[in-house]
Amino acid sequence: MRGEENHIGEAIVDPAGRLAYLKTFRLSTAQCRRARLLLALQAQSWNLEATARAEGISMAELVARFERSGFGYLLKDEVRRAARRR
Repeated sequence: MRGEENHIGEAIVDPAGRLAYLKTFRLSTAQCRRARLLLALQAQSWNLEATARAEGISMAELVARFERSGFGYLLKDEVRRAARRR
């Protein structure tokens, strides 16, 4: 969730449901932003235009968010160029 500390990890429980092992990692703010961006895209069936509409931003801003987050390489060059022209 935004503004809260987020963790990811694993837990192993025995057949009786008792915790046998627990390991978590705190996610950085940047990691949380990246995860949220991917979740938003997945919620729209990986459709960039639908994701931009759902987020209330332009396609250019969505592409810029991908590039700032380090995910620009996931987008085809022509998609990136078209977004910059808009």
